[in-house]
Amino acid sequence: MSTRGKIRILDENDNVMVEIYNHYDSYPSCLGVELARCIKDFNIPKGVEDGRWQINGHANNGYDDLMMLVIMSLKYNHGAGGVYLQPIENEPLPRDSWSEYAYVIKPPESIKDDPNTKDEPSITIYSCCDEEGKTYTCDEILREFGEEPS
Repeated sequence: MSTRGKIRILDENDNVMVEIYNHYDSYPSCLGVELARCIKDFNIPKGVEDGRWQINGHANNGYDDLMMLVIMSLKYNHGAGGVYLQPIENEPLPRDSWSEYAYVIKPPESIKDDPNTKDEPSITIYSCCDEEGKTYTCDEILREFGEEPS
């Protein structure tokens, strides 16, 4: 049986940019850790100069570009039938009767004043019966559900 989940990516004004359906392994020790690993240690610069913002051969140009990297990484790692973009729903939380977990990725507050912030986005994790959810940094997710952060 699949452990289904949704990922909702917000912009700096809390508008939903994209919603993603993840078909399997959506529990925090798998998908939560995967999201944290993908986002961790990336700066959110506007403008890329000579690849100076590259990490592991990847560069990003702002928060929107970083979130595209998240989507591409999910698709690459999960392959056909694993991850889908889906219509944005008007529900307050990205959950439905199919999803056991929901993740909301939000840019750091500092991005409003400094588009080149070095602060990481936050990830809020909801379980199917959890109305509040819990917000984590990437390091907190890795410590609680995965491995010790480097």
